[in-house]
Amino acid sequence: MKKYFKYLMLALPMMLCMAACGSDNDDNGNEITPQEDKDVVIINADGTTSNGSQFSETGEPDIFALDGILYKVDDDHIKVWEGTRNMPNNPVIPGKIKYKGTTYKVTVVGDNCFFNSENLTGITLPEGLEKIESEAFIYCKKLKSVVIPSTVKSIGDNVFYECRELASVKLPEGLEKIPQQMCYNCVSLASINIPEGVTTIGKYAFQGCEKLVNLSLPYGLNTIENFAFEHCNGLETISFPSTLVFIGEKAFHDCPKLREIRLPEGVKEVGTMAFYPCSSAEVISIPSTMIHFGSAAFSGCKNIKDLYIYLKSFNTELEGSFTADELKNTTVHFPPELLMAMTRTFWSKCNLQPDL
Repeated sequence: MKKYFKYLMLALPMMLCMAACGSDNDDNGNEITPQEDKDVVIINADGTTSNGSQFSETGEPDIFALDGILYKVDDDHIKVWEGTRNMPNNPVIPGKIKYKGTTYKVTVVGDNCFFNSENLTGITLPEGLEKIESEAFIYCKKLKSVVIPSTVKSIGDNVFYECRELASVKLPEGLEKIPQQMCYNCVSLASINIPEGVTTIGKYAFQGCEKLVNLSLPYGLNTIENFAFEHCNGLETISFPSTLVFIGEKAFHDCPKLREIRLPEGVKEVGTMAFYPCSSAEVISIPSTMIHFGSAAFSGCKNIKDLYIYLKSFNTELEGSFTADELKNTTVHFPPELLMAMTRTFWSKCNLQPDL
């Protein structure tokens, strides 16, 4: 009897606690989850939310609104579906949402999601986001800066197309390609970090980004596609990585303030008019690995003081990549074994120095 009484007294506090804490719902039928992940926005049965967001149903299956942004349940995750005029100027996208009793991760920003959102000035995207689809922020002309979470591995084409006030974009480590037209005509873009791991910069990716001044391209970059930095007419310096192989047609066309073009060993091809007309360039360096020179690749570079040609054998395409009359004040440095080829008429106005 004494043992029974002893065990009863020990168990009584636990029983009282269970009685007090065992209810799963409050008086309004809303779920009580005291240990819930703080990043989860819980949509209660009465339409209230755990963080005070304004919730409404849309009448469409699995599509609902939080603070003026539509979300869609898509299998086992939630996609940010569409921004509306009722959303705030600088919304915060939750990392997880508990909807109809199930917790979903928010992993995708859908294509055309914030198309032409006139008042969008900023946005906070959550860690755990995996994909930003094509044209997600196209024509968001007041968007000023974006930090893309480290978990994002895929970004679609035209994602910041014509975001004319966008001044900075922080890209995540692990990204392999800068998509085409990603920051097309983002005329206020003053800085861009391109992380290591990116192997390709797509067509027109930064065309018209006239406030870019200094560009450091990451180790691992292999390809710069056509028109990637065309009309970046504020660009003054570029640091090319040793991993670079291909520079496409008009990749740096109309970058008149570019002071030097030092192509690293490893580059094999430079496309047509790639650096035309980089009229401020005073130094150009051609690596020994070059195989193909596009027509007029360096035409319009009329103020070259020193041209370094490291080719081991003469390439006839080289002459077609320059304009002879623009080299009359240029000192051309080259290996002695090219001396006979360099005495051709094309180079006759240059100061030839077989000193490499």
